Amino acid sequence: MFRWFYSEYFTDALRNTLTIVLPVILFFFLGDKSRAIGIGVGALLISLTDLPGNRGNKFRTAWLSVIFFILSSVLITISLNNPLALGIVIVVLTFLFSMFAIFGFRMALIGLMSTVLGIFILGLRPANPIILITNILIGGIWYYIISLLQVWIWPYRSIHHAIYECLSGTASLLALRAKAYDELLKPKDFDAQNIVLHLKLNAKQELMRDLLIGDKQAMRKGNLKGNRLLAIGTDVIDLYEQVTAIHQDYELLQKELKEIDALKHVQYLVKTLSIALYKCSGRFLGKAGLSKTLILGDKFEADLNHLIQLTHSSSQSLPKKVATNIQSIANLIRNIDSDIETNNKTEFKKVEYIDFLSKQSLSINDIKNQFSIHAPVFRFALRLSILSLIAMSINYWIPEQHYTYWFLLTIMIVNRPSFGLTRKRNSERLKGTVIGLVLSFMLIQLSLPIWLQLTLSVLSLLGFFAFNRIKYLFSVFCITVMVILCLNLYHGSPLLLIGDRLIFTLMGCGLSFAAAYIFPIWETPRIKMLISETIGANRDYLFSVLNFKNGNGNLHQTRLARKVSYLKFASFTEAIESLKKEPQSKKLDMAGLLNIQV
Repeated sequence: MFRWFYSEYFTDALRNTLTIVLPVILFFFLGDKSRAIGIGVGALLISLTDLPGNRGNKFRTAWLSVIFFILSSVLITISLNNPLALGIVIVVLTFLFSMFAIFGFRMALIGLMSTVLGIFILGLRPANPIILITNILIGGIWYYIISLLQVWIWPYRSIHHAIYECLSGTASLLALRAKAYDELLKPKDFDAQNIVLHLKLNAKQELMRDLLIGDKQAMRKGNLKGNRLLAIGTDVIDLYEQVTAIHQDYELLQKELKEIDALKHVQYLVKTLSIALYKCSGRFLGKAGLSKTLILGDKFEADLNHLIQLTHSSSQSLPKKVATNIQSIANLIRNIDSDIETNNKTEFKKVEYIDFLSKQSLSINDIKNQFSIHAPVFRFALRLSILSLIAMSINYWIPEQHYTYWFLLTIMIVNRPSFGLTRKRNSERLKGTVIGLVLSFMLIQLSLPIWLQLTLSVLSLLGFFAFNRIKYLFSVFCITVMVILCLNLYHGSPLLLIGDRLIFTLMGCGLSFAAAYIFPIWETPRIKMLISETIGANRDYLFSVLNFKNGNGNLHQTRLARKVSYLKFASFTEAIESLKKEPQSKKLDMAGLLNIQV
């Protein structure tokens, strides 16, 4: 828990909250409420486009966000007084901004928040739209000035946090592997936890690679800090490979180790490695890594040597391989710890490491191919634009209410391309909203002092940002409390607020769930292809390793094959998780799929 306050999740949340709240307080104090609201909304919405990244990522995101925020706000504003034109603009912008997903997650987020900005303007119905747009843009620019200033002062902050997450995640995987040497192990529970950790680690490693290798400053020739981080990043991936190399048939493994009285020794050593790695990971959070002394000292070496002696008495090769594996993991942890302290002067070939980046650009043909009814992004954009049309039509016929825009806002936020993700997002949105409304009602009934209600609102906003990327349900709960408390102080009528929030959230989630069957993106038809690709990628990786060991390959190609195999496995695992929520899953052999996965 102590470490979490040093993590990027909390420090970014604190930065976002202060950047939004301080100008709002200032202009409310000066008596300019409209400017306070406009700047606050602008800073809040644009902050949600700001993902972890290097200087280049952040700068591109900043100017693209500002440009598309201007485009969205201007088009919505000029059509506010014409319901037909407004409906057309909303539908067209929803479709086009949803298609931004073909350019990657950052652009998808910019497109989504540009659409959300238009919905906010629709809901605010400003008396003077030009002033509102100006204030929103001031808020957006103000936010990115602070964000860019931060990344300019601490350029490797996101990379450090990505390495920390990879190391702490690998430590958790090691801790789980230590439990596998317990004779009371339940294989089913172990496999489920194992798969979840693998999936999270694959995503974290991909982020680490993109942040580090995509950073031109870090990869610049002669940048010792960049080279040191690259050396650490390489060791982090190699470490993960060694951890996952431990034998999977734990029943057989326990039997052979027990025969030579080595089972408890192995469990202790693996647990010790987990603790050491967790301590090492804290070094990337600055002050959170208080202890710089790892516990892989003389006692660990003595216990490892004792294990090696025990394995010599075994006629089986497996115990010997386990001991070698533990020694390799210990050496990699020591390497990482050593690289933190020293400047590694090894120069890496930039051309080779660029190969590990995800595809950064699309050709004209690639983009054209996305505008097809068979393309997942196109189908999702079409579905979302149809939903926006339905929502706008319903809003038009609903009696005049101030918060009808929450209906359309819910639709934009909870919808995801796949059926499983949309269902999961719907469930979390509903639960978080209901819990938040209950707590908000209780707080309002207490008639707390205004300063205390505002303090709780600020803390709720902080919670929203802190958990938005990791615990969506809790994030929804926090933003619900913040919105209700603030609007109650500004407008009053708490029962109307709570009722509208609940009704329009239910309407938005209900319509979104039903619409998931419109141009659906099912995983069921793709599962055979994903199995084939995953097996093929693992086969290629195996052959690459064999060729390298026989002197016919090179380490670079082996590592590339390893990356592809990990990513294909992650895609396969994500598909299975989504598949479990699809209606067609009942017709599939889910037990067989899970066996393939394990």
